[in-house]
Amino acid sequence: MTRRGGGAPGVETKGTVWATGRLEDTRADFSTPHPLSSEANFYRAFIAELDQQSRAVAVWNGGWSRPAWTEVAVAALATVVREMNLRVAAKGHPDEFGQSEYLGLDIVGYRGDFSAPRVVVEHENTGWKVPYCAWKVACVDAKLRVVVAYWDPRARTARPRSFEALQQEVRLPMHSQPGKRLLLIGGGYGPQARQGGWGEIFQHVVCVS
Repeated sequence: MTRRGGGAPGVETKGTVWATGRLEDTRADFSTPHPLSSEANFYRAFIAELDQQSRAVAVWNGGWSRPAWTEVAVAALATVVREMNLRVAAKGHPDEFGQSEYLGLDIVGYRGDFSAPRVVVEHENTGWKVPYCAWKVACVDAKLRVVVAYWDPRARTARPRSFEALQQEVRLPMHSQPGKRLLLIGGGYGPQARQGGWGEIFQHVVCVS
């Protein structure tokens, strides 16, 4: 899967299949668009909520583990989706019917009128499962598709070990789903030197097939 089109970096043009994380003018096609339906705005809201959630549970500078990080990240994602005036079903965050999962997805934001989900999110901390996660969300007729993936930078066998490698993991499933969009968010978790919050660690890119 290669970049096509002659537009400047970060600007989506006809035929472009890979856009940079600085893409700001992408908006999911909601009937009544919510500000967070923009991939760029969703990413910023997630980072802001992630900063707040991680401080609240005292895992900002130490004591990290996969279960602790998963709890924080899922809580942040569920909060952002709920702010879009949607019902949310996620692990640890059941909807009004007591359901924590629909369609086998980690987080689903829906209107409750049996229309297609508005937002679907997969959250993964095992690198080899990332392509599967991308495939799952791409198969759903959602307005906004998100995959959040991360790795422990301290682990010698971590896969992937960079955001560039993470993008390679989703290229095949996206190439197999023409006409789909995916917001990919990723980075290393655990105690790391940073001053400006998780936005310094977690990058994002809009994948367009």
